[in-house]
Amino acid sequence: MSKRGKRGVACFSKKYKDEDYNIEFDQNNLPVGPNKHKFVSWFGLKCKQMFPYHIKTTDFERYMWDELWLETKELWKIQSNAPKDTMERKAKKLCTNFRSRLVTHYINLGKTPFSDYKYLDPTHWKEFCKEKTKKEFLVDTEKKMREDKSYFEGKEDPLVRILGREHGGRSRTVSGIIGFTKVHGGLYEGGTQRVRSDENHEQVWVPGGHKPCFL
Repeated sequence: MSKRGKRGVACFSKKYKDEDYNIEFDQNNLPVGPNKHKFVSWFGLKCKQMFPYHIKTTDFERYMWDELWLETKELWKIQSNAPKDTMERKAKKLCTNFRSRLVTHYINLGKTPFSDYKYLDPTHWKEFCKEKTKKEFLVDTEKKMREDKSYFEGKEDPLVRILGREHGGRSRTVSGIIGFTKVHGGLYEGGTQRVRSDENHEQVWVPGGHKPCFL
């Protein structure tokens, strides 16, 4: 097995033996057994490497998910297709969460991830940054949170999900698109979002309390 690239803090520092590539599943089609953690680590890294970070998870072609399962099934000696749907759902969640991590741990901090994730293609980073800083991204995040009923669950709103929770002792501003964060009452008073648009320019939200950019 070839040496794999780093995966942030965690990486595969040891080569797997042939007997390690064997995984079992329980009645709920979840991985179990002595190789469970190795399998989960491998699968998570495979998803990050295989699916381009700059493409939305919902936009990946059907064949890509099929290829992921076929490679997983062959390498890990999986005899049945029963776990396929469960592992596909997990893969989609992994991809979505990784894209969110790139926003919170890199874009919002003015950093790039390529020293931590050497297998990522830097060619599309500017494109990804632009997508994630548009005001439409906040609106899309709010829509998804309302659909999965997580909106204001535990005082979480779209801004909190994207930026993370505020630190005590200071307030965070987020430009003229949304206004100021209401530290003790959530971002949107009464659960209603007010978005201000500019007729002549495309307004881009800039994290960290800076003024919005206009394109």
